[in-house]
Amino acid sequence: MAKSRANGIDVHYEVTGDGPGLVLIHAIPFDNTLWLYQAAHFSTWFRVVSVDLRGWGRTERVTAPFTLEDICRDVIGVMDDLAMETPAVPGTNDQVDVNFTVKEKPAGNLLLGVGF
Repeated sequence: MAKSRANGIDVHYEVTGDGPGLVLIHAIPFDNTLWLYQAAHFSTWFRVVSVDLRGWGRTERVTAPFTLEDICRDVIGVMDDLAMETPAVPGTNDQVDVNFTVKEKPAGNLLLGVGF
């Protein structure tokens, strides 16, 4: 069970495969097991990282209020721990575009699906 503490909480993630990075971020109210079959499939060509978002799955539950920016920083903390450049990040069909100021990575996008 891999954990990142880069943003001050224990963020659970799983890594499989080798190659260019591919980060899978689940929709709320799920956890990283939402991507179980996709991770198995894409790990043939990619280093697949599936992350449990703050408060979900095996990631630490927090009692203090948090923002979408905190969640993005959690994911970037996992990427930093794994020494990944910004990978492709697929989302879900209930996405909205959210812009944050975060530490810049060499290339790619960080997308976050938000249910409403």
